[in-house]
Amino acid sequence: MERDVKELAPSFFSLKRFLSIVFYGVEPSKEKYLEINETLKFWNSAPKTHKEQNKALPADYTDLKSRPDVLVASCYDFLNLTLEEEFKKQLQKSGVIFCSITEAIEK
Repeated sequence: MERDVKELAPSFFSLKRFLSIVFYGVEPSKEKYLEINETLKFWNSAPKTHKEQNKALPADYTDLKSRPDVLVASCYDFLNLTLEEEFKKQLQKSGVIFCSITEAIEK
């Protein structure tokens, strides 16, 4: 989903202001806001190739909650990586179960 910079900018500037106050104790200068605005405009107008548009992994929060094993496996597939058995074991220790719901209940 693409958002218009005019929609995005106010909340982004609000976040920038908050973080600047928290971390630096001062609000950003007017020049900093202008610089950020130019950067947002640049990235919003940057050309997108077909290849770049396909870099986003479609992952839904409900998938993370209901089937984290499938989501982890799909992330690895998306990145063309092998999900090694040793890593699966580490994930299982953390609560990510690589089996069906019936098998998970039995465990």
